[in-house]
Amino acid sequence: MIRSSACLVEGKSQVGVAMDTDKGCEAASMNLKQRLMAHHKIQPAPLCVGVDPHLDKLLRLVRQEGFMDRGPSMLRSPAYYMRWFGESLLAAAVRCEVGVVKFQLACFEVLGARGWAELEELVKLARAAGMYVILDGKWGDIQSTMRAYGEMIYERMEAHSATINPYMGRDVWLAWKPWLQGERSVYVVWRTSNPSASEFQEHGSPALADLILQRLLESFAEHDMMASLGLVVGAGPLARLTQDAAQLIAQTPLLIPGLGAQGGGAGQGHVVPKPWQIWNVSRGLYAETDPALQDEHSRAESPPDDLMEIFEQRIKFFQRYLNRLLL
Repeated sequence: MIRSSACLVEGKSQVGVAMDTDKGCEAASMNLKQRLMAHHKIQPAPLCVGVDPHLDKLLRLVRQEGFMDRGPSMLRSPAYYMRWFGESLLAAAVRCEVGVVKFQLACFEVLGARGWAELEELVKLARAAGMYVILDGKWGDIQSTMRAYGEMIYERMEAHSATINPYMGRDVWLAWKPWLQGERSVYVVWRTSNPSASEFQEHGSPALADLILQRLLESFAEHDMMASLGLVVGAGPLARLTQDAAQLIAQTPLLIPGLGAQGGGAGQGHVVPKPWQIWNVSRGLYAETDPALQDEHSRAESPPDDLMEIFEQRIKFFQRYLNRLLL
């Protein structure tokens, strides 16, 4: 079990963490499935908390809950709110025993160098709390450029995993071979929930997405990297997979975005729930109009006192919702 408390006082982080010391999650001999299962205990499928600090939505949520006066001054910088958001969410995730966290890089990059500095500090906090860290940048480029990205992700940031786009072919993932044959992993974007996804993913017969998956699996097997491969599959497309497609990815770890804000919640279709299928919730954690969240808030024994308690309340809601969905 991981136990943590965190707050932000006068711009300084105060974090206390106690964690099991026998997890051995960094061992190179463990594959991605084993590492994920070592980081969580939530069944039947674990939740991944997404750190997507859209500051305008965050501040609306805080005002809505009526405790802005108890948080940072409104005169603080955007970077300060970003740290407040990130620390509060990480502390809530640890209290709820969430073992996997995904950072959306675009939300940090909008603040330039200061945003990157905040990202580095939050990644350090997540790692110190024993969480499995995924950087979501959906990279995809020529090998020399991908090697530079790999050094940034796995060496400088010390992330466990990252997301990539496969459109440019095997050059994208072979550049990361030194890390993927070791203790790091990668999630390849395969099928997504965005409205225009079908324009390319469903094009042709067989569909382009199915062709990519076939070549992807062949390449990872050929280069002895299957133990580090995961797939990004949106919650909507997951429920619509054919039985053949579901069987093809049955042993592959999945990162499933779309729980909450993107309408995810249709179940898994032909895909049998496994403990290495990670369901991500990001924007749903600070949605303003979700009726289910409003009902959950009204049933709470006491109103939240701070941002961490809001996130804790909502994470617990999505944990219960996910377990009911998949049982």
